[in-house]
Amino acid sequence: STEELINEVYALRRQVVTLTEALRSQTALTTAANSHCTIRGRVNGELRTRLENSRKKTNRGGSTKVKGRFLTHPELMAAHKKEYEEHVTKKATEEKRIQKDHRSEEMEAHIRCDGVSKTFELPLSSYKRKDELCTIARALGLAEDGKMTVISLTASIRAHLTENELILQKDPCFSGLFSNKRR
Repeated sequence: STEELINEVYALRRQVVTLTEALRSQTALTTAANSHCTIRGRVNGELRTRLENSRKKTNRGGSTKVKGRFLTHPELMAAHKKEYEEHVTKKATEEKRIQKDHRSEEMEAHIRCDGVSKTFELPLSSYKRKDELCTIARALGLAEDGKMTVISLTASIRAHLTENELILQKDPCFSGLFSNKRR
């Protein structure tokens, strides 16, 4: 009967509440045990460090610093200075190259993503940056070379839009490229 089913649902609900409380209690106990173990591990590490430090021989004879000067021939100093400057220049150049590569990889990923999913709502004349034009070229399926200039990219895109005007004006992704007004 319905009353028995209702009573059974209530009994099951009480069991769920009881099990949930038991789970919370067990979770709290586990968290406390983990915290205790973490604290114990840190204390053990500190004690181990202290023990190792106490077993080391200490230098009680004073400083072992040598108080002296090195004399270097001027030609050797000049050679060292030149090598050091070359090293610094080479390192700076390498860092700039790595940074440039990283920026170009980010830009390429952005162009790949936008080339597939972006809707171009502004007219072509609104897009001035090279990465924007590369995105449009990629979306149109044009072979864009990273070495192309903004002017050559714009000309290539404009030529493609002119050749395929009827098809692309119907496509909602590219229809904005044909509008004359800037928004």
